[in-house]
Amino acid sequence: MGHDVFISYSSLDKPAADAVCHGLEAKGIRCWIAPRDQVAGQPFGQQITAAISAAQVMVLVFSENVNNSHAVHNEVGIAASANVTIVPFRIASVDFNSELNFYLGRMHWLDAFPQPVDHYIDNLVATVRRNLTPVADTAAAGSPAPAPATPAAAAQAAAVPQPTQAQPPHKPLGCGAWAAIIVGVLVLLVVVNRITSHSRPSVAIPPISVKGDDGTTVTVGPAGVTVADANSVAAPSAPPKPGSPPNPDAVRYYETVLVPGGPPSDIEDASVIGTAKLAERLRDRAAGKRAFILIDTRGCSAGSSIPGAFCLAPTTFQQLQAEIPDKEAGVILFCDDGRCPSAYTLAQQAAAAGYDSVDWYRGGVNAWISSGGPLAPVTKVAK
Repeated sequence: MGHDVFISYSSLDKPAADAVCHGLEAKGIRCWIAPRDQVAGQPFGQQITAAISAAQVMVLVFSENVNNSHAVHNEVGIAASANVTIVPFRIASVDFNSELNFYLGRMHWLDAFPQPVDHYIDNLVATVRRNLTPVADTAAAGSPAPAPATPAAAAQAAAVPQPTQAQPPHKPLGCGAWAAIIVGVLVLLVVVNRITSHSRPSVAIPPISVKGDDGTTVTVGPAGVTVADANSVAAPSAPPKPGSPPNPDAVRYYETVLVPGGPPSDIEDASVIGTAKLAERLRDRAAGKRAFILIDTRGCSAGSSIPGAFCLAPTTFQQLQAEIPDKEAGVILFCDDGRCPSAYTLAQQAAAAGYDSVDWYRGGVNAWISSGGPLAPVTKVAK
């Protein structure tokens, strides 16, 4: 089976690349992505070259990791030589290095941050479709025109009676029918609202004052703000924006959302904490009652993060061990939200390696912003 799009990415950005592949294929756009589509026993370079040349579009999942990847540089060069359209899809606020700027410096790109990537897939789908050659037009251009019918064939076709299908008369709905439908819908909405409002207990988010690197102090989780403790809530219509009013349902969504192939709801040998618990931990740390290291596993190119958070470069367990050799040090790890696997994976590895206190803040940056939390520049862990 052929493909329309070749997805180029750094292996360090695999979760984002997988989200791009899933999003495009869900809209009917065929993709080739390694290692899923590699064939065992065949040279890797040969397969990559053939896959790029056979695609109409290359989607480049771009981050600082791509700037440092020679393999991705080679793929971009192959695509440029084969006249394959390249669509840069930036998942972080990072500029192209000099080598990539040679190919992509004057090209329009799409931004996909703050993450998760899923929020930007529709824009990517529309862009890719505009760069694809319609299959119908291609077939029409390469197919010969049908031969004109001979007089004898035309007469024979005219002599054959064509089947007809009786169309039932259209009878518009009367005012009474429309009124009954509207009343039924309103009754159903009232019943659903009462069921959900009585079946979901609430968990209060305790208020806490946190200070950003710019010196400003913001209160997170003001009194009276609660989060419905439901198994699932509707996905937010747009990514959370810093400074927006608290959105309790969005907090719960980012803390509980599950996706196919994504992180589970819990983690072995470690704890899962929510926004309320993180606020409590931060308050205790500010008062000198608790010590822990807050790690943003999205990497040091993420820019802004939860105040007081550190990053790892690269974001690997080996780097975590090098930066935090003391296994008695408490660590809290997070990324975008419950759909992002990097924090889950790192927390799982740390717990398995014997770190005494490992917590996974599942809601991540998106839940934090949705609770009204501020952002501050993220800094690299210092030994």
